[in-house]
Amino acid sequence: MQLDCALQQAATVDATAFELSLDNFACFEKPKILWLGTSAVPDHLTDLHAKLASALGVCDVPLESRTYQPHVTLMRKFKGFRMSEVSQEVLWKVKQFALVESVSTKNGVEYRPLKFYPLRPW
Repeated sequence: MQLDCALQQAATVDATAFELSLDNFACFEKPKILWLGTSAVPDHLTDLHAKLASALGVCDVPLESRTYQPHVTLMRKFKGFRMSEVSQEVLWKVKQFALVESVSTKNGVEYRPLKFYPLRPW
Protein backbone atom coordinates (compact mmCIF):
# COMPACT_ATOMS: atom_id res chain seq x y z
CA MET A 1 0.00 0.00 0.00
CA GLN A 2 2.83 2.42 0.83
CA LEU A 3 4.36 1.83 -2.61
CA ASP A 4 1.03 2.41 -4.38
CA CYS A 5 0.59 5.63 -2.42
CA ALA A 6 4.13 6.80 -3.32
CA LEU A 7 3.60 6.09 -7.01
CA GLN A 8 0.31 8.01 -6.98
CA GLN A 9 1.66 10.94 -4.95
CA ALA A 10 4.73 11.33 -7.17
CA ALA A 11 2.36 11.87 -10.09
CA THR A 12 1.01 14.99 -8.33
CA VAL A 13 4.40 16.72 -8.28
CA ASP A 14 4.42 19.73 -10.59
CA ALA A 15 8.01 20.83 -11.22
CA THR A 16 10.02 22.33 -14.05
CA ALA A 17 12.72 20.64 -16.14
CA PHE A 18 16.27 21.91 -15.60
CA GLU A 19 19.87 21.51 -16.63
CA LEU A 20 22.32 20.00 -14.15
CA SER A 21 26.04 20.68 -14.45
CA LEU A 22 28.02 17.69 -13.14
CA ASP A 23 31.43 19.20 -12.51
CA ASN A 24 33.18 17.48 -9.62
CA PHE A 25 34.12 14.09 -8.27
CA ALA A 26 33.69 13.14 -4.63
CA CYS A 27 33.54 10.02 -2.50
CA PHE A 28 31.28 8.88 0.31
CA GLU A 29 34.07 7.59 2.54
CA LYS A 30 32.46 4.90 4.69
CA PRO A 31 30.63 3.03 1.90
CA LYS A 32 33.49 3.85 -0.53
CA ILE A 33 31.23 5.23 -3.25
CA LEU A 34 32.77 7.37 -5.99
CA TRP A 35 30.33 9.87 -7.44
CA LEU A 36 30.00 12.76 -9.85
CA GLY A 37 28.22 15.79 -8.48
CA THR A 38 27.47 19.45 -8.92
CA SER A 39 29.03 22.49 -7.30
CA ALA A 40 25.79 24.47 -7.81
CA VAL A 41 22.39 22.87 -7.21
CA PRO A 42 19.83 24.48 -9.57
CA ASP A 43 16.77 26.06 -7.95
CA HIS A 44 14.47 23.82 -10.03
CA LEU A 45 16.16 20.72 -8.57
CA THR A 46 15.80 22.06 -5.03
CA ASP A 47 12.12 22.74 -5.80
CA LEU A 48 11.61 19.21 -7.19
CA HIS A 49 13.27 17.67 -4.15
CA ALA A 50 11.07 19.66 -1.73
CA LYS A 51 7.84 18.94 -3.62
CA LEU A 52 8.60 15.22 -3.89
CA ALA A 53 9.48 15.01 -0.18
CA SER A 54 6.20 16.71 0.69
CA ALA A 55 4.18 14.43 -1.62
CA LEU A 56 5.79 11.27 -0.25
CA GLY A 57 5.28 12.47 3.32
CA VAL A 58 1.56 11.79 2.82
CA CYS A 59 2.46 8.11 2.39
CA ASP A 60 4.64 7.94 5.53
CA VAL A 61 7.69 7.19 3.37
CA PRO A 62 10.79 7.63 5.56
CA LEU A 63 12.92 10.45 4.19
CA GLU A 64 16.70 10.77 4.31
CA SER A 65 17.85 12.85 7.29
CA ARG A 66 21.22 13.76 5.77
CA THR A 67 21.65 16.90 3.67
CA TYR A 68 20.51 16.37 0.10
CA GLN A 69 23.54 15.74 -2.13
CA PRO A 70 22.54 15.30 -5.78
CA HIS A 71 24.98 12.95 -7.49
CA VAL A 72 25.49 10.14 -9.98
CA THR A 73 27.09 7.04 -8.48
CA LEU A 74 30.02 5.92 -10.63
CA MET A 75 31.57 3.09 -8.62
CA ARG A 76 31.10 1.17 -5.37
CA LYS A 77 33.92 -0.17 -3.16
CA PHE A 78 36.22 2.47 -4.62
CA LYS A 79 39.67 2.81 -3.01
CA GLY A 80 42.32 5.49 -3.23
CA PHE A 81 40.16 8.55 -3.81
CA ARG A 82 41.94 11.85 -4.36
CA MET A 83 40.00 15.06 -4.92
CA SER A 84 40.03 16.13 -8.55
CA GLU A 85 38.07 18.30 -10.88
CA VAL A 86 36.23 17.07 -13.92
CA SER A 87 38.20 18.00 -17.05
CA GLN A 88 34.97 18.87 -18.83
CA GLU A 89 31.63 19.33 -17.11
CA VAL A 90 28.76 17.06 -18.06
CA LEU A 91 25.55 18.97 -18.82
CA TRP A 92 22.48 16.86 -18.12
CA LYS A 93 19.12 18.10 -19.39
CA VAL A 94 16.71 16.70 -16.80
CA LYS A 95 13.22 16.32 -18.29
CA GLN A 96 11.82 13.63 -15.98
CA PHE A 97 12.32 12.01 -12.60
CA ALA A 98 11.75 8.47 -11.43
CA LEU A 99 10.95 6.53 -8.31
CA VAL A 100 13.62 3.86 -8.04
CA GLU A 101 13.79 0.77 -5.87
CA SER A 102 17.17 -0.14 -4.34
CA VAL A 103 17.51 -3.93 -4.11
CA SER A 104 20.37 -5.82 -2.44
CA THR A 105 21.41 -8.86 -4.44
CA LYS A 106 24.25 -11.36 -4.16
CA ASN A 107 26.07 -9.26 -6.80
CA GLY A 108 25.56 -5.97 -4.95
CA VAL A 109 22.93 -3.25 -5.02
CA GLU A 110 20.70 -2.90 -8.06
CA TYR A 111 18.57 0.15 -8.80
CA ARG A 112 15.25 -0.66 -10.47
CA PRO A 113 13.14 2.19 -11.87
CA LEU A 114 9.49 1.75 -10.86
CA LYS A 115 7.93 4.66 -12.75
CA PHE A 116 9.02 7.77 -14.63
CA TYR A 117 7.31 11.18 -14.34
CA PRO A 118 7.69 14.06 -16.80
CA LEU A 119 8.75 17.53 -15.70
CA ARG A 120 7.15 20.68 -17.11
CA PRO A 121 9.27 22.04 -20.03
CA TRP A 122 11.32 25.14 -19.22
